[in-house]
Amino acid sequence: MGGTLQLNKTGVNAVAGDVTVNSGTLLLSQANQIIDTSVVTIGGGTFDMAGNAETIGSLVLNSGTLTQGGATLSLTGTATTTLTMGNGTTIPGIPFLHLLEASPIMEQRQRPQLAAM
Repeated sequence: MGGTLQLNKTGVNAVAGDVTVNSGTLLLSQANQIIDTSVVTIGGGTFDMAGNAETIGSLVLNSGTLTQGGATLSLTGTATTTLTMGNGTTIPGIPFLHLLEASPIMEQRQRPQLAAM
């Protein structure tokens, strides 16, 4: 199901737990809407930060889109903080990871091996 969920609380986190975006758009209309320990999973929809800074515990990118709009997404927490990509690649132990709009994060997939006959 599509649609847009807009987070815009003032002074408190709008979301106090983990977040999964499978379709539609999760739109941040103000900074710091998600609790800093949250695991955010993007599984097919769009997480649109709209230029608003956010700090979360971990980010899982299975598919879908992360749009920062010039804002910084910070991953903080313990030594188990991770960035997980859709192909199963996990980067563990990132106490502080800042993703900027111009930061090149690329997923590398292995090419299938061809059998010679």
